[in-house]
Amino acid sequence: MLYIIIGAIAYGAIYYFLFYPSTSLRAGKNVTQNSQNQTADWKTYINPTGNFEIKYPDNLYFMEPNITLGVNALSFYYKKDYKEGPLSISVVKNSDVNIDETRVVGERNVGGIDGKTIAIFTGDVYSHCERTYINKEDMVFIFDDNCGQNKDLFLQMLSTFKFTK
Repeated sequence: MLYIIIGAIAYGAIYYFLFYPSTSLRAGKNVTQNSQNQTADWKTYINPTGNFEIKYPDNLYFMEPNITLGVNALSFYYKKDYKEGPLSISVVKNSDVNIDETRVVGERNVGGIDGKTIAIFTGDVYSHCERTYINKEDMVFIFDDNCGQNKDLFLQMLSTFKFTK
């Protein structure tokens, strides 16, 4: 009886860790189809260099990259409590990125380009954090879900991202 219980727990854990990330990646396609009406009244962030834009809801504000302040990503925060929001976007040179292929959990399309999504581990515990890498010309756009602060909002915002150049 003990072996059956241990086996059931092990099976459940294996199923969860192998199939949970791919399920969340597939969910992004459904969010994309339904999000246009839900995001119609959102604000639009337009990158100062003019190469992308993304929509965000009114309850968030953003902090643009500022090398002087040590901020290297466009990050969104909640206005109510100033906590980290559902999405950060970093843009780096292609040569500066090395993706650990062993952590790739699937692909995600952002702005019309397919990219690789990896699982991010915190210590020894799988925390369901995801980071998506999109190659565009000589740059890599990195979309970080901030460890699932709000996965649905992350996917909605991601569905509004588009390259303008």
